[in-house]
Amino acid sequence: SPKPPAKRVIVPPAITWGFLTGVERAIILPTLWLYFFKMFSLNDAVTYYGATLAAFNLAVFIFSPLYGIIAYKGVRTRVLLLFSNQMEVIGNIIYFLASQSWLVLLGRFIAGIGAGSEVPLYADMVRVTKREERTPIIILLLLSRQIGLVMGPAATLIFHQFNYQIGKVTINVYNGPGLLMGILWLLHTVQVLLTFPDINKNGQVWSARNSDDGATLKERIVDLLYDSTSSASRKGYSILVSEQDEHVPESINSSYDRKE
Repeated sequence: SPKPPAKRVIVPPAITWGFLTGVERAIILPTLWLYFFKMFSLNDAVTYYGATLAAFNLAVFIFSPLYGIIAYKGVRTRVLLLFSNQMEVIGNIIYFLASQSWLVLLGRFIAGIGAGSEVPLYADMVRVTKREERTPIIILLLLSRQIGLVMGPAATLIFHQFNYQIGKVTINVYNGPGLLMGILWLLHTVQVLLTFPDINKNGQVWSARNSDDGATLKERIVDLLYDSTSSASRKGYSILVSEQDEHVPESINSSYDRKE
């Protein structure tokens, strides 16, 4: 069964991810119309408001299954989270710095690409938890998103006091949410880098398997074969190695001993 530390390490960044997705939706939507109207024109607001709302959701719709397919092909969830976070950062910074209305739309579409990484994240949560643990943890993840939805509009109160000019860039209540979310997603990237482990398809921490933590040679070989062979070959070879240590080539054993 999965090691308890894997759950303790994965849950906090997953909760933060859910919270930030809730905040982002709740802080952008109330100010988006006014962003177009005040920063550009009424005509731009009429033209781009609906399309910008649809662009974010369209990106999520397109890229969510793609994240799932890529994860199924063997790419680690940690890598996918780092990529999606960068999409969120880039999209929100474009939203913040937009000098034309179409850039606001583009920024929301790119941010939507980042918001589609929910599939592999939830898959990892399932891998590292027992059946009886999953419902409470999933509830916790969904609850964190709802808390973000509640707290997001309150964050706009902070920006009501903002009206700064830095060079040609104006920071105010309309584009400020893009700056805030860019910073928050960047901080979440740091959290993922420092705490989120690589989980293989067995629900085991990959980094621990490849470190000098006392893992046996046969465990290392099984892990390598797990990612490089078909499922049938993996199953057969795992049984063979676990039951007969002598099937590990002597040359590999001697090579490993010299390395140690």
